[in-house]
Formats: sequence, C-alpha cells, structure tokens
Amino acid sequence: TEVSSVNVELHVNRTPVVTMQSTTPQNICELTSFSLSVGAVGGDPVYPFSGNLPFSYAWSFNGTPLSNGGVVSGATSSVLTISSMSSSYAGSYACTVTNTCGSTTSSAAVINLYTRPVVTQQPNNQTVCPIYAGAVTSNLGNGQAVFAVAVSGTPSPAIQWQFDGGAGFNDIQDGAMYSGTTTNTLTVPNLAYLDGRVGTYRVKVTNTCFTVYSNAGGALNVNRQVSITS
Repeated sequence: TEVSSVNVELHVNRTPVVTMQSTTPQNICELTSFSLSVGAVGGDPVYPFSGNLPFSYAWSFNGTPLSNGGVVSGATSSVLTISSMSSSYAGSYACTVTNTCGSTTSSAAVINLYTRPVVTQQPNNQTVCPIYAGAVTSNLGNGQAVFAVAVSGTPSPAIQWQFDGGAGFNDIQDGAMYSGTTTNTLTVPNLAYLDGRVGTYRVKVTNTCFTVYSNAGGALNVNRQVSITS
C-alpha cells in the first residue's frame, strides 16, 4: 500500500525592506502637529502571498531613540506623531523596522521649524510740525513723520503698513502720500495741519505660518502752525 505525504512549501522570509518613507525635508510651523510614516515588507519575494513576518518599529530623533509621552506618540508604530512642534523637535528622524530575520533603518526625514513673526520694535507715536505754506520761508518742521519697526521670524516675514483714520485699519501703498509701506520704515511726507493722514499706524507681519500685528502705538499728530494775528 502506497502512502503519499502531504506536500509542503518552504518559504524564506527576509530582512524588512522599507517601501515607504518620508525623505523630503518638511517645514513645520511651531505649535502645529506633524506625522511621519514608514512602510515595509519582509515576506518571501517569490511568493508574496506568503505574508510578512510581524514587524516592530522604533523611531529615533537625531540618533536617539524616542519614547511615547508628552507631545510624542507612535514611537513604536509605523506612524510617528508630534502633536506640538517646537525647536526641541527640529532635526532628523528615522525608523528602524525589525523582524525575526533582521533590521532595516529608513532614510532620515529632516524636519525644519518655522516660527511665528514677532514685532521686536514697536512703532512710536509721532508729533510733527506741518510744512509751512505761507510767505515766510523758514520752516518750523519738514512736515514728515517716520515710523520704524523691527521684526523677526522664520521664514523672514513680509511687512505691510496699515492706517486707521477712524474707520478701521486698511493697507496703504507707496505713492505721493507714503513711501516704504512694505518695509521696516514708513515715511509720511508733506504733512499739513488737519491732514487726512493724521491717525494711527501699525504693521501687519506675515510669513508662511502666521500673521501678527504691531501694537497700534503709531499715532500721528500734526501741530498747528503759529499765526500772528495782530
């Protein structure tokens, strides 16, 4: 009597092969969240239906293993999440994928920090004497106000000066009335008493992540010219 054995197949699994990883540098705004993911296979390359061996994952930051806690989650899974970006988490991330055949480490993913703009120097109030339009040639002033601010942020923020004459703040543009409306220094020339440009000035500061405003401390006043009546 012949007895046939049951056919069996031999499959050779392999060290994990990383098939999906984040390698393009990412610019992340401070206080926002970001995630990094990795994918891997480790089954028999000839018989992919044989499945993968179970994987374990270990994320590292600048070469130091990460652990879950605080803003870090998923440190031992295929998806790592940082829930609140700060300078402490700007750097290089990699994930080591392990099965019973060995380990493979992904390429590094570089995370850069983008920061909100900060107005480090606020505009000051200005009181100026008007351009003298009478017959007397001596000027009591040049009729010009200059407002200055200093800002910081990454990437470098754009500046837009705004004016409020009583109806709310609106952007202003370069021309006969103003110069430097998108720079750190705004010049308001040829001011007269009761000039329509008397009011309050501020800057809107914008970069990729945020928009902030200076204090509305840039109040402009024009003194009245002294007139001799008798």
